[in-house]
Amino acid sequence: MGKKVEKEKNEIVEEFFRRNDPKNIKSMNDMYTAWKDFFAPAFQQLLDAEMEAKIGYSKNERTNNNNYWNEYYPERTVATEMGNIPVKVPRDKNGEIDSDLVPKYSRTANGFDEKVISMYALGMSDNDIQEQIKEIFGCNLSPDMISDITDKIIPEVQEWQKRKLESVYPKTEYQRCIVHQIRNSLKYVPYTERKELANDLKTVYKASTEELGYTNLLELEEKWKHKYPGAIQNWIDNWDVLSVFFKFSAEIRKIMYTTNAIESLNSIYKRINRNRNVFPTDMSLLKVLYLSTLKAEKKWSRMVDKWDLCLSQFRIMYEGRI
Repeated sequence: MGKKVEKEKNEIVEEFFRRNDPKNIKSMNDMYTAWKDFFAPAFQQLLDAEMEAKIGYSKNERTNNNNYWNEYYPERTVATEMGNIPVKVPRDKNGEIDSDLVPKYSRTANGFDEKVISMYALGMSDNDIQEQIKEIFGCNLSPDMISDITDKIIPEVQEWQKRKLESVYPKTEYQRCIVHQIRNSLKYVPYTERKELANDLKTVYKASTEELGYTNLLELEEKWKHKYPGAIQNWIDNWDVLSVFFKFSAEIRKIMYTTNAIESLNSIYKRINRNRNVFPTDMSLLKVLYLSTLKAEKKWSRMVDKWDLCLSQFRIMYEGRI
């Protein structure tokens, strides 16, 4: 099928330049305008070529095969990157072959739904997407149609919600971000003494054991409490959630030292609320959260140092949970 459709594409391009003198196309806008006028019949040719390639026969050609191509589905308007165009999707006699270019019952060309869903993932409302699609592609999509497109991911969202997390979160150990704790301490002291305090705090969170870390913390309290009591007291008050990572190896502590990854994901969710502060249903919110999470996952490509070692340790410590 691929060679047949590819051949048709090449013929369409050749026909385009036979009709449009390249000397008259002086900008991308000129190319876009010329191609837009040519696009609808060219797209129809591709639909025909696709059917011919799939069924293996030309239109109306009779063979020993009981199935053949001799008609079209009723004409409908389809949204494409070049705007709305009328198309007639070829139909085989037995109604067994579906188009990949325009899926059955769809009002959008293949690949166009992904653009709508991508905009939805950014937190844009149905009305905002409608305006954006109209401005960029010249297509008229109703809010209901946009909602129908994004509803296609609901089964994925429901499957996502069914992940077996109930056995994990009740047993979660909470570790407060050390970086934020350091920043909180430094705000109590003048700039000239911050470097000294920061170096002193290293003796706490870089200690080899929790006992040593707490001993060093008490020594720091004695040193700093008269001048800046708040700088160290906060560590003592929150030691139960600051000392959890001492249970882990140095490799894992390095991961737990900061919550940048979590904050990055939270910032994505907050950005959604800034763009769109009203969601008509719980599912509309869930769809956005799900799509935003998938978008964020694409950026999680940096390999954690010595991750294999960390993972093996996690499997020992949390047997049956990983």
